[in-house]
Amino acid sequence: MPKIQCVYGLHFNELANKYRESIAFEGNCLSDLIDALDKDYTGFREELIDPARGELSTRNQILIQREEEKTRPLFSLQAEIQDGDILTFF
Repeated sequence: MPKIQCVYGLHFNELANKYRESIAFEGNCLSDLIDALDKDYTGFREELIDPARGELSTRNQILIQREEEKTRPLFSLQAEIQDGDILTFF
């Protein structure tokens, strides 16, 4: 069960009613995290996933910071999430 930091920019901080939080969730990929966040913050999944394609929407971005790696965007719902990662939603 990874424990990560989520940073919410733009309208995501309105959905979560906060700018940052630590979260532990079941699973190990981005889709598992989005499911967990959507349970706490209704509409989170809707903002991130294009229902017609079932893939990440191009209107929002998710950046991942991982120790000793460059910050990079995530493009796949199957992207691995590891303990200690920092994800920024905007």
